[in-house]
Amino acid sequence: MKITLLLRYFTIGGLERVVSSLANGYVKDGHDVQIIVLSKGKRNSLITEIDPKVKVIFLNGGIIHKISEIRRLTEGRIVHIHFGDGKIHPIIRMGLLNRKIVITCHSVYSHKRNILLNNVDRLFSLQAKKIVAVSDAVREFCVNEVKIADNKVCVIKNGIERNGEKISIKKKNTLNIVSLASLYPHKNHIYLIRALAELNKQQEIPFKLYMIGDGPCMAELYLEAVALGLGDNIVWYGAVWQKKLVRDIIKKSDVFVSASKYEGFPISILEGMIYGLPMILSSIPPHREMIGNNGLFFDFDEDYHTFIDSFVKFYNDVEVRKSMSESSYKMVEKYDMIKTIDSYIKVYEEVV
Repeated sequence: MKITLLLRYFTIGGLERVVSSLANGYVKDGHDVQIIVLSKGKRNSLITEIDPKVKVIFLNGGIIHKISEIRRLTEGRIVHIHFGDGKIHPIIRMGLLNRKIVITCHSVYSHKRNILLNNVDRLFSLQAKKIVAVSDAVREFCVNEVKIADNKVCVIKNGIERNGEKISIKKKNTLNIVSLASLYPHKNHIYLIRALAELNKQQEIPFKLYMIGDGPCMAELYLEAVALGLGDNIVWYGAVWQKKLVRDIIKKSDVFVSASKYEGFPISILEGMIYGLPMILSSIPPHREMIGNNGLFFDFDEDYHTFIDSFVKFYNDVEVRKSMSESSYKMVEKYDMIKTIDSYIKVYEEVV
């Protein structure tokens, strides 16, 4: 099968990790795979994790040249679009007329949308043979907000290679917390830092926060952390991207935390789950869909009450920690990357 994966940038993020895993899995199964990237962007490190048998093409030049190249490169191929920024990219999509198209929607983009954008996206969705949502929450967004036909949207949840050894849960004086996400406003790190500062005031819970990620909010977050007296509590790793380095940090952590406002089906959480890392997450539908009742959740309350309660419960009860770790390690079995790849191949066969 000839497969083209098309995306806007190949930056350091969950979407790009999904694309890398799919491409590597496809070539391993003997398919002809290429990745087309519309713009180089600023950070392209993750391309080093792609199998050399995958052809990676970064497009240069103006929009007319790019459209011409896309038409030439995609002739006779399935085109799988991964636009993860909530935008429409109509001119590029016009260059894909008469192609066999599958679109994956990677997140809930309510915060980036309006009626006009949804209407245009619904129109362009007519091009696609199938729309894939990475979670039930994303499917609901596609059907209820964008108004894509219900029978056109299916759910294929992100997967991960399960090759991690379960971490050991022990009672510790210092709680090592890990956050793995690019530093953008919707990831809501500002809430996380302020909530941890309030926890620091109210409870005697020594902690270190391992902050993996970089982005436009970096300076604001760092200055806020220093102003709130957390200068010694946070280790800023920046844009660590190599899988082994990321996982080495995860393995020395005690708990994974995310205060994100909007998600799809975060690969970062799966990265923690393969080691049995317990989860304390914001109470948004994709997070609850991922781990059910096997973690602790907090609301975005102004006094950080539910956040503090979650961490106090987690810190004080080692049995709760062990139970959460065991659940996390078992649940990730459902999200094996082989299952995700097989599901996409079935969609491609249906499209063909």
